[in-house]
Amino acid sequence: MSEPGKARSGLSRLRDQALAFGQKDGLRRLVRHGPFAMAASSLPGAVNYVAILYLTYLSSAAETGRYRLLFSWFALYGLASVFESNKVFIRSIAENDKSSTVGLFVTRLIFSGAAFVVTLGVWAVGLAIHRPVPGELVWIALIALFFYPANAYQSYYQVKSWFMLFFASELVKYGVALVVLLAMLHFGFSIVQAVLAQFVVMAAFHLIFFGFSVATFIDWQTIAGGWRQMLFSPASREAQSLSLANFLPSTLEHVDKMVVGAVFGLQTLGLYTLGFSTGRFIYNALKPALYIYYKRFVSRLPTQGLLWMLGIGFSAFGALLSIAFLMAVASIPALAPFRGTQMVTIILFLSYGIGMVDAVYLQAYSINKDTESNHILIANTLASVACLGLFGVAALLTGPVALALFALHYPLRHGLSVSIVSLLSRRSVAMKALDDRPPQAKVRT
Repeated sequence: MSEPGKARSGLSRLRDQALAFGQKDGLRRLVRHGPFAMAASSLPGAVNYVAILYLTYLSSAAETGRYRLLFSWFALYGLASVFESNKVFIRSIAENDKSSTVGLFVTRLIFSGAAFVVTLGVWAVGLAIHRPVPGELVWIALIALFFYPANAYQSYYQVKSWFMLFFASELVKYGVALVVLLAMLHFGFSIVQAVLAQFVVMAAFHLIFFGFSVATFIDWQTIAGGWRQMLFSPASREAQSLSLANFLPSTLEHVDKMVVGAVFGLQTLGLYTLGFSTGRFIYNALKPALYIYYKRFVSRLPTQGLLWMLGIGFSAFGALLSIAFLMAVASIPALAPFRGTQMVTIILFLSYGIGMVDAVYLQAYSINKDTESNHILIANTLASVACLGLFGVAALLTGPVALALFALHYPLRHGLSVSIVSLLSRRSVAMKALDDRPPQAKVRT
C-alpha cells in the first residue's frame, strides 16, 4: 500500500472509531451527563482558584503560599486514606458487590484513623522535646478522618449516573465552604483559622451525603465483628496496592509546592501557585466529563484511536490557550500579578494532551478487571523518581527558570507513566500468548 493509502487508512480507522463511539450511546451520554460531571468535579478547583485570586489581589502572595501549603497537607492525608480505593469502589458498585464496597469503606476508615493517631503522637513528642509540630496539622488530620472515608458517596453517585444530584450536592458543599472562608478572611481571622473552618464545613456535608447514600446498605454490626477480614479482603488489598502505586505520583502534586515554599519562601510559592493553578484550572474542569465512561472500563479498555484523538485534540487546545493567555497578560494591566509566572502556566496548558491521555488510560487500566495493578506501581514509581530528580535540579536554580522546571514535572510524570504502562501491557500480552501456545509449538521453539 502506498504511503497516502496508509494515511487514508489510518484516518478512516479514527473516523470509524469516533462514529462507533457516538453510535454506542457515547455522545448522547456525554451530552446528558457530561456538563454535570464537569461542573461537579471542577468545583473544588474553582473554589481554590477563587481563594487564590482573592489572596493574591487583596492580601499577599505569601498568604497565597500559606493557603496552598494547608491544602497540600490536607490532600496528603487524603492519600494516606487509601484514596485510590475509589476506583475499586466504582467496580464493586457496578458489579453489585456489597461486601467489597463495605470492606473498602472500612479500609479507608482504618487508614485515616491511623494517620490521625500518628499525627497526634508526633505532635505530643514534639511538645515533650520542645520542638512543637504546628497544631493545625492535628486539626487537619482529625477533619480528614471524617472527610475522606465519607467521600465514598461521590463514587456512588458516579456509578449510579446521578450526575445532576452529584452536581447539586457539590455546589451546596463548596458554595457554603467558600462563603465561610471569604467571610472569615474579611472579618480578620487568620488564614489558618479560615481554612480549617472551610475543611470542617466540607467534612460535615460529606457525612450528610454519605448518610443518605452509601451508609444505607452498610451493616455496622458486621463491620464491628469482621473488620480484620474486610481490611484484608481481595478488593481492599487491591485498593491498597493501587494507592501504593499512585502514592508517589500523587504526592508530586504537593511536594513541588512544599519544596518551592521551603527553598524559595512563601512569596515565591504564592506566585508559583497562581501560575500552576491557572494552568490546571481549565483541564480540571474538562477532565471530569470522561468520568461518565469509567463504568465501561471495568470490562474493556479505551481504544488506541480514542487515546490519539484525545492527545492531539487537547494538545491543540492547550496551544491555543497559551497564545490567548500570553496576549492577555501582555495587554491587560489587571493581569499584572501573572507576569513572571507565564512559563509555568504555558507548560501546564501545553501538557493538556498527555495529561488527558493519562487520565483516561491509567484510570481505565486501574478499573479494568483484566489488567495487572503492578504495572501501574512500576510505571508510577519510575516516573516519580524522575520527577524528584527534576525537583532536585530545580531547587539549585533561581528565578523563572527554577519555577518552569518544577512545572515540567507535570508532563514528565504523565508521559513516562503512560509509556511505561503501555510497554508493560504489551509485554504481558506477548508473554501470555507464548504461554497459551499448544505444547507442540513450545517444543519446536
